Amino acid sequence: MKRTAFVLIFVFCALINSPAQAQADDKGMARFNMMRKHEKMWHKMGFEDMLFMKARFIMANADEIGLSDEQIEKIKTLKMSAKKNLIKKDADIKILALDIKAELSKEEINLSTVNGLIDKKYAAKTQKAKDLAASYVSLKKVLSKEQCTKLKELWECSMSGTVKCVMMPEESAGMMPPEQEMERESE
Repeated sequence: MKRTAFVLIFVFCALINSPAQAQADDKGMARFNMMRKHEKMWHKMGFEDMLFMKARFIMANADEIGLSDEQIEKIKTLKMSAKKNLIKKDADIKILALDIKAELSKEEINLSTVNGLIDKKYAAKTQKAKDLAASYVSLKKVLSKEQCTKLKELWECSMSGTVKCVMMPEESAGMMPPEQEMERESE
């Protein structure tokens, strides 16, 4: 009896769920949901992630947007200086956090010293964010208006799934040339 009830419940759930899945796939909703998840991820990124993702995307599409050698060099230099600056700022912030811990672990805590260290720590974080924003703006200024427009088109195409992902090889992106696909099917 229990086994029959379990089987009936399972079949009922499967039947209820399958039309919803078929409808979602039929209307391309699976891709839409994936895009929504990706958009949420983009909105949760910090300046650091946005800067390096934008730089990586620009460099991966350098030929398509027509970057000159000078522009490529500027982007590489900007990216490297931003990374170095981040390492320095993060180290300063960690050192200040350790100083705060050390001050709080003393027998006699000087509140004005602790407050000063906290102010320095958050001033360093603020400066880090401002530096990243400035680097992001500088990165965008390297490109001409036409290149920005072309880059935006490429970005929208990559978000809609009509262009292979620039970070994956063609085979893993599911975008193999037709002759390779035919060879694979015949094997």
